[in-house]
Amino acid sequence: MITIRKLLLRNMIAVIFAATGSLYLFWIFNEYTAFNSESQRLKTQYVDTQKEFLKNQVATALDYIVYMETQTEARLKKNIQQLVNEAHAIATNIYLQNKEERSETEIKKMILDALRPVRFGNGSGYFFAFTMDGIKTLFPDHPELEGRNMLSVQDPNGQFVVKDMIDILHRDTQGYYRYAWTKPDENALGFEKIAYVKYFKPYDWGIGTGLYVDDMKTEVQEDVLFRISTMRFGKDGYFFGSVYGGAPLFTNGVITRGGENLWDLTDPDGVKIIQEMDRVARASGDGFVRYSWHKLDSDIPSPKLVYVRTIPEWRWIIGAGLYIDAIDSTILSRKNALYKNFKKKFVSSFFLFLIMSLFSYFWVRHLAHKVHRGIKTFSDFFDKASLTSAQIDPDSLTFDEFRDIAVAANQMVEVRRQTLEALKLNEKRYEKSQALGKVGNWEYHLSTETFWASKETKRIFGFDPEKDSFSVAEVEGCIPEKKKVHKTMMEQVKIKDAHQLEFKIFTRDTGKPKCVITIAELEGDQKGNPLKINGVIQDVTLRKNLEKELLQAHKMEAVGTLSGGVAHEFNNILGVILGNAELAIADISRDESWRHYFDEIKMASLRGKSIVSQLLSFSRRDEHPMQPLKMDKIVKNAITFLRASLPSTIQFNESIQKDCHPVVGDSTQIHQILINLCNNAAHAMESGGGKLSVKLENVLTTKSLRSQNLCILPGEYVRLTVSDTGEGIAEEIIDDIFDPFFTTKPIDKGSGMGLSVVHGIMKAHDGMIKIYSRIDEGTSCECYFPRGKTMDTPKSEPVNSVKTGNETILLVDDDVHIIKLEEQILERLGYHPVTETNPKKALDFFRKNPESFHLVITDMTMPEMTGDQLIEKLREIKPDVKAIICTGYSSRLENMEAVKAEACLMKPFEISVLAETIRKILDN
Repeated sequence: MITIRKLLLRNMIAVIFAATGSLYLFWIFNEYTAFNSESQRLKTQYVDTQKEFLKNQVATALDYIVYMETQTEARLKKNIQQLVNEAHAIATNIYLQNKEERSETEIKKMILDALRPVRFGNGSGYFFAFTMDGIKTLFPDHPELEGRNMLSVQDPNGQFVVKDMIDILHRDTQGYYRYAWTKPDENALGFEKIAYVKYFKPYDWGIGTGLYVDDMKTEVQEDVLFRISTMRFGKDGYFFGSVYGGAPLFTNGVITRGGENLWDLTDPDGVKIIQEMDRVARASGDGFVRYSWHKLDSDIPSPKLVYVRTIPEWRWIIGAGLYIDAIDSTILSRKNALYKNFKKKFVSSFFLFLIMSLFSYFWVRHLAHKVHRGIKTFSDFFDKASLTSAQIDPDSLTFDEFRDIAVAANQMVEVRRQTLEALKLNEKRYEKSQALGKVGNWEYHLSTETFWASKETKRIFGFDPEKDSFSVAEVEGCIPEKKKVHKTMMEQVKIKDAHQLEFKIFTRDTGKPKCVITIAELEGDQKGNPLKINGVIQDVTLRKNLEKELLQAHKMEAVGTLSGGVAHEFNNILGVILGNAELAIADISRDESWRHYFDEIKMASLRGKSIVSQLLSFSRRDEHPMQPLKMDKIVKNAITFLRASLPSTIQFNESIQKDCHPVVGDSTQIHQILINLCNNAAHAMESGGGKLSVKLENVLTTKSLRSQNLCILPGEYVRLTVSDTGEGIAEEIIDDIFDPFFTTKPIDKGSGMGLSVVHGIMKAHDGMIKIYSRIDEGTSCECYFPRGKTMDTPKSEPVNSVKTGNETILLVDDDVHIIKLEEQILERLGYHPVTETNPKKALDFFRKNPESFHLVITDMTMPEMTGDQLIEKLREIKPDVKAIICTGYSSRLENMEAVKAEACLMKPFEISVLAETIRKILDN
């Protein structure tokens, strides 16, 4: 009779044997299949990686070649400019040393003898010279042409070479010229050449030289060969190159240009290596080639992969290669390890079969124990699941019922894990939103009298981010008006008022001032007893600073508007004074002793006009575009304003170089730079006085300078330096002084925008500001302005007598004193003025007889109708009427094209200016 235990034991042994054998065979099949797939994948991945690596390396070398190719012409131009400057310097030196002692003929010969033998550019370069009427005075390449007129000489492209060079010298005194020419010892034409010529004033010569583009191209190619041949990558990686057709260029650090042609080089498998590279590269521009070659330390050929790429302009092929047999050794080692693993697995499986057979007997006896063990597994699982996301492996359980329970338990744990992850994600999003909005939340627990703060609240107050709670003393220690804030907040909380409370704090870590807004509410327990106060807080410092800047901008706009109105009225007054003074001077004999009183009145009026003009410029009512400027005049005008505003305890020194280079800029912005820097310096010396120095000079920088995010290259600059002997700037904050709103001044002493504005202006002028400072020694601010083009010196006009006439002029101005004065002036000049103080009446009067008036002179700012509007009305009646607008100041004149007047005179003006303007308009 068979028992259940025996039946189970027999069946178990059979099942164990079959299962063990099947599992072993299945494992072998899977492992071998996986090994083959992995080997193929590794090979493909390794080759793809090596291809990408070779592409990147060749691309790096090609980028260098492309860069050097683009620099060919730039290098050529730089070389010939330097050579011509040296030749010009030699000629100038010979002329200056001998002009007092030798004749012109001797000096010319000395100059030509000095330049004639000079050769460069592999002997193809030489200096030439010609007169400005086309006579060739120096031509070493063709000395037989010296003394001949070369204006009619053309290159193969039809360009009149000498004539074009003379045009360049007439226009710019120096410059580049591209043409075609012969080479020394070669009769063929058509070699592209770039020349540089420079005007030699003493003898009215043009001195120049030129170099052939293909010579420079050959030089660049030599540099490229040397550079790329020395480049390395990886452990033993190098580059190689050849010319179309197999001529070698370089390989493995050696330049082989001119060596034996490698067109028929063949590997052991019969691959024509160079021919295949040439075919692949020229077919599509780049590509990969595989062949076999022996390594340096071995005679056995190894597979090699190379990537080649063409440079069509030079007919070059460059490339790089790597041996790809390293992956084979890796695969072989894995294969050996797999066979060893098969053997180990077989022995393990055999012992496992024996062990399972021995213990299968006890399996039946201990079936009850297994059930108990399964139940204990669930018990342990629930203990762990309360703390971690532990799971049960259902396959490890014996009974299906246990497995179903395990699946349900795992689902429960997974839902719990996903819920916790979503909670953490929402918490991160919440913290991110608070950081972006600079908004934090806080809680005050009444029972413990402690504060809890979110991360953003801690950052706003400067608290330790690792600390969880804070005392009342710690929080109130950051609030200067803590009693007022506490009282106001308690009142709002008690009446459940949700209004916001704004106050200032000083951060605990840095002491930096901030402006914050908070809203709080009281939270109670279920019985309504106070439990805690919940609140939110926001950092609004930036917004408050922006509001202050906006208010300041509005104030400055109001000042500008007021200055415009004051300028208009004051210029009218000055116009009456100046005009009457000039009339009186004209009536007084030069011999009269009291004539100089009226001369002084005239000069004072003109100075007043200048001051009003400066006032308009300073208040930004008179903005100008970037244009050539003389910095010394701008700095002197700004100093005139600054002297009056500086305390008497500050000594003011100025040093302004008279022959400063011109710069291209905005005079108003340069005013603003000087005023901001001087105000900062004055604040630094406010308590104890000191010395403020302003220096303007030409400088030549020999290396690049950098400060903040600004950088200037070597060259000529105009440097404006403002120095003080004040308290200086601490080293730890000197990198922050250009940030907007950063300031160490009290709240009522500045907004922190001064140096930020200066930094922006210097950036707009392509310049740079650099700060040097030491504590208790002072600060020096250097502003570098690039040198602009030389300003044209206005030609002096001969002084003529006051021009007169006899035409009829319609004169319109609402100021009675002005119109009477102008009427007298015009009568004194011989004209027939018709005056009117009301523009509408003047229009009616003109309409009756428009042909009787030769010219209209009108004020700009008048009641009922402005001057430009009056001109438009007059031209509806008579389209060709000529007009002059006079004004003390008007914003409408900022756009003169819209006014459409023939001229505009700014009050006050001199009689001679008025007379000259009238005659120019009438005579034209």
